[in-house]
Parts: sequence; C-alpha cells; structure tokens
Amino acid sequence: MKNIKKWQINMNEISKYITTSNISTNGSFKIGMLDDMTYLDITRRVGPPTNFFGEDAHKVQCEWIFNVNGDIFTLYDWKTYNLDYTLKELTVWSVGGFDNTDKNMQILLDYLVMQKNKYGPSLESINSINSKF
Repeated sequence: MKNIKKWQINMNEISKYITTSNISTNGSFKIGMLDDMTYLDITRRVGPPTNFFGEDAHKVQCEWIFNVNGDIFTLYDWKTYNLDYTLKELTVWSVGGFDNTDKNMQILLDYLVMQKNKYGPSLESINSINSKF
C-alpha cells in the first residue's frame, strides 16, 4: 500500500505542471522516447501542444513542455515532415531535456502511459482537436 501512496503523490506532482509555455527549451536535446502513444492519446491527457508550429516547421511540428520536479522535458515529433501523419499515425515521440534525469523522466513517461486509456475521448474533444488544423 505504501508504494501506491507514493505513486499517487508522484501523479499529483506531475499534474501541477502539465504544460507551460513560459520555459525556454533552448539547448535541450533528445534523451528518450515515448512509444505506442498517438497525438490524440497525448492531447486527451495533457491538452493541446504547448507549441504548435504546423507544416511550416522545419523539424518539429508540435511540442509539449513539462516541468517535473524542477526538470524541464519536451515531448515532440521529430522530422515527420507531414502534419497529417503526426496527427493521425505517429506513435513514437521524442523526449527532450537538458540532462538525462532518469527518475523524473520516468515519472513523466509513466504518467502519460498510465493515463493513456483512463478517459475515453468525448466527441467535443475530438472536434476541438480537429478544428485547430
């Protein structure tokens, strides 16, 4: 039971941060991967991307920025060059950061994966996501 309580504390900590656009990610680099997660899965849990660059972007079309216990992480599509593919088919996302802080990165990844199927999408949320593109 103690492990469950500790895990719940971690979930509450990450919930406080979700996404923020007030953090610079200049100098961050790829430190990990998130597999088996679609754009819709991610937006169901944490909302739309912090930064959406769209098809005019060179290497990244959308990016979420997270602060987990003081460590900054980004979740982004890397070199898909196809917005439709990113939104509908991409299932492997890059995780960026400044240092390979395994513990906090794992908290973020576990949070996203464990919450993936917790809430089914409402028709309103699907329409809202689609209407932005």
